[in-house]
Amino acid sequence: MKVESLVDVYEVSNVFVSLEYEPAVVFPGEIVGVRVFVSSKGREIKSHGVFVDLLGVESLVVNKRVSQNLAGNLKLHKETINEAFEISKPFSLAANENRSFEGQFQVPANFQPIYKGYFARYE
Repeated sequence: MKVESLVDVYEVSNVFVSLEYEPAVVFPGEIVGVRVFVSSKGREIKSHGVFVDLLGVESLVVNKRVSQNLAGNLKLHKETINEAFEISKPFSLAANENRSFEGQFQVPANFQPIYKGYFARYE
Protein backbone atom coordinates (compact mmCIF):
# COMPACT_ATOMS: atom_id res chain seq x y z
CA MET A 1 0.00 0.00 0.00
CA LYS A 2 1.40 3.39 -0.93
CA VAL A 3 -0.10 6.52 0.56
CA GLU A 4 -0.22 9.47 -1.83
CA SER A 5 -0.36 12.07 0.94
CA LEU A 6 0.48 11.84 4.59
CA VAL A 7 -2.33 14.27 5.47
CA ASP A 8 -5.94 14.09 4.34
CA VAL A 9 -8.43 16.81 5.24
CA TYR A 10 -12.20 16.41 5.28
CA GLU A 11 -14.89 18.97 5.94
CA VAL A 12 -18.35 17.57 6.52
CA SER A 13 -21.31 19.60 7.71
CA ASN A 14 -20.20 21.20 10.99
CA VAL A 15 -17.04 19.14 11.48
CA PHE A 16 -13.48 19.56 10.22
CA VAL A 17 -11.33 16.41 10.25
CA SER A 18 -7.63 16.06 9.48
CA LEU A 19 -5.93 12.66 9.26
CA GLU A 20 -2.17 12.07 9.42
CA TYR A 21 -0.65 8.64 8.94
CA GLU A 22 2.73 7.05 8.56
CA PRO A 23 4.69 5.35 7.17
CA ALA A 24 4.05 6.37 3.55
CA VAL A 25 4.67 2.84 2.24
CA VAL A 26 3.44 -0.21 4.13
CA PHE A 27 3.22 -3.91 3.47
CA PRO A 28 0.71 -6.54 4.62
CA GLY A 29 1.07 -7.22 8.32
CA GLU A 30 2.75 -3.89 9.10
CA ILE A 31 1.49 -1.31 11.59
CA VAL A 32 0.20 2.11 10.48
CA GLY A 33 0.14 4.95 13.02
CA VAL A 34 -2.63 7.53 12.68
CA ARG A 35 -3.41 10.87 14.26
CA VAL A 36 -6.88 12.36 13.75
CA PHE A 37 -7.75 15.98 14.53
CA VAL A 38 -11.45 16.82 14.88
CA SER A 39 -12.92 20.34 15.19
CA SER A 40 -16.49 21.44 15.73
CA LYS A 41 -17.41 24.45 13.62
CA GLY A 42 -19.93 26.16 15.89
CA ARG A 43 -22.27 23.38 17.06
CA GLU A 44 -22.06 20.50 19.49
CA ILE A 45 -21.14 17.25 17.75
CA LYS A 46 -21.97 13.72 18.92
CA SER A 47 -19.76 11.13 17.27
CA HIS A 48 -20.01 7.35 17.12
CA GLY A 49 -16.21 7.27 17.31
CA VAL A 50 -13.23 7.69 15.01
CA PHE A 51 -12.61 4.98 12.44
CA VAL A 52 -10.07 4.54 9.65
CA ASP A 53 -11.43 2.66 6.65
CA LEU A 54 -9.14 0.55 4.50
CA LEU A 55 -10.58 -0.15 1.04
CA GLY A 56 -9.06 -2.13 -1.82
CA VAL A 57 -10.61 -2.20 -5.30
CA GLU A 58 -9.39 -4.18 -8.29
CA SER A 59 -10.42 -2.72 -11.67
CA LEU A 60 -10.17 -4.09 -15.20
CA VAL A 61 -10.84 -1.87 -18.22
CA VAL A 62 -10.54 -3.17 -21.79
CA ASN A 63 -11.33 -0.82 -24.65
CA LYS A 64 -13.37 -2.42 -27.45
CA ARG A 65 -10.69 -1.34 -29.96
CA VAL A 66 -8.22 -3.76 -28.34
CA SER A 67 -10.27 -6.88 -29.12
CA GLN A 68 -12.54 -7.74 -32.04
CA ASN A 69 -14.54 -9.95 -29.65
CA LEU A 70 -15.90 -7.01 -27.65
CA ALA A 71 -19.07 -5.18 -28.69
CA GLY A 72 -18.35 -2.42 -26.16
CA ASN A 73 -15.82 -1.42 -23.55
CA LEU A 74 -15.40 -3.96 -20.75
CA LYS A 75 -15.26 -2.49 -17.23
CA LEU A 76 -15.09 -4.68 -14.14
CA HIS A 77 -14.56 -3.59 -10.54
CA LYS A 78 -14.24 -5.84 -7.48
CA GLU A 79 -13.94 -4.67 -3.89
CA THR A 80 -11.37 -6.99 -2.38
CA ILE A 81 -11.10 -5.57 1.12
CA ASN A 82 -13.18 -3.18 3.19
CA GLU A 83 -12.25 -2.95 6.86
CA ALA A 84 -12.81 -0.29 9.50
CA PHE A 85 -10.34 0.17 12.35
CA GLU A 86 -11.53 1.90 15.52
CA ILE A 87 -9.28 4.72 16.72
CA SER A 88 -11.61 6.08 19.44
CA LYS A 89 -14.83 5.25 21.23
CA PRO A 90 -17.91 7.51 20.90
CA PHE A 91 -17.39 11.10 22.05
CA SER A 92 -18.95 14.56 22.00
CA LEU A 93 -17.43 17.88 21.02
CA ALA A 94 -18.74 21.15 22.43
CA ALA A 95 -19.28 24.04 20.03
CA ASN A 96 -15.90 25.15 18.59
CA GLU A 97 -14.00 22.43 20.52
CA ASN A 98 -10.92 20.71 19.06
CA ARG A 99 -9.66 17.21 19.93
CA SER A 100 -7.05 14.83 18.65
CA PHE A 101 -6.95 11.05 18.71
CA GLU A 102 -4.01 8.72 18.10
CA GLY A 103 -4.00 5.06 17.32
CA GLN A 104 -2.70 2.41 15.01
CA PHE A 105 -3.89 -0.53 12.98
CA GLN A 106 -2.30 -3.53 11.34
CA VAL A 107 -2.59 -3.84 7.57
CA PRO A 108 -4.35 -7.18 6.89
CA ALA A 109 -2.13 -9.99 5.62
CA ASN A 110 -4.32 -10.39 2.50
CA PHE A 111 -4.07 -6.72 1.47
CA GLN A 112 -2.68 -6.36 -2.07
CA PRO A 113 -0.06 -3.82 -3.17
CA ILE A 114 -1.11 -0.96 -5.46
CA TYR A 115 -0.40 -1.56 -9.12
CA LYS A 116 -1.41 0.00 -12.41
CA GLY A 117 -1.05 -2.16 -15.49
CA TYR A 118 -2.14 -1.89 -19.09
CA PHE A 119 -5.62 -3.34 -18.43
CA ALA A 120 -5.83 -3.72 -14.68
CA ARG A 121 -5.14 -1.70 -11.58
CA TYR A 122 -5.47 -2.21 -7.86
CA GLU A 123 -5.99 0.72 -5.55
